Amino acid sequence: MEKQQSLKVANEVTQDLFRLARHYGKEHRHAFEDICHDLAVMMDTGVLNSVHLRFLEKHNRIIKLEYTYDFREGPPRLVADGTMMLAPLKQQPGEEIDLSIGLELNSSHPFPSSSFRLNWTNSPTPLREPGVDIPRADGSTVHVGYSNRAEGVVKSYNPKSQYGFITNGEVDVFFHAGFVAPDTQLQPGDMVTYTPFITPRGLQAHYVMPIKSDEEPKEPDEKGLLAAIAALYQKIAERIQPNQGGQEL
Repeated sequence: MEKQQSLKVANEVTQDLFRLARHYGKEHRHAFEDICHDLAVMMDTGVLNSVHLRFLEKHNRIIKLEYTYDFREGPPRLVADGTMMLAPLKQQPGEEIDLSIGLELNSSHPFPSSSFRLNWTNSPTPLREPGVDIPRADGSTVHVGYSNRAEGVVKSYNPKSQYGFITNGEVDVFFHAGFVAPDTQLQPGDMVTYTPFITPRGLQAHYVMPIKSDEEPKEPDEKGLLAAIAALYQKIAERIQPNQGGQEL
């Protein structure tokens, strides 16, 4: 990547990292200019595979929410308004959330640490809370842990148009049939769990799963939900590679 283009893309990615942090009430520990400079150097030298913005539980270091910018197929197409698929982040009583930036690197290129302004430490990737990987329209992805799911009741559903609304007692959340678990027929009054997202078109529910009326609401079945994801997003799942480790701030 040419130097000017590297600096432009690094500036866009860093802006998104800061927008997302502010959305969740967090602040980065390092200056915008320093992060932007180092990312530009990594892009310019071809060492950068992906950047990860992580929200972790402070004590057990489990990732509850993670935004990923993958550079292996070119720079992500970021948007200026910062409202492209914002995921929920539930904080349990007594739980503290840390913010970190992680990198996945191309091991075939030398790491140009002498050119950096910040001290990127070599550390293993923290464990992720089981959840779902969802593509954002700008080319990045977001991993959402199951603890961030919500519960509600189907308020309405139009089979012909294949969309409906879920109410949680406070707001109505839009959902489309494409984001409902396979082989599921929803009716008004059905209890469901779902992952809410803020989108440019408003609040939407993804990965809607029914709750049987004779059982208590519980965490969604991981195997069943992952099978649903595979059926709906097979192509997306194939392009998301596991992150084995790298540098972190």
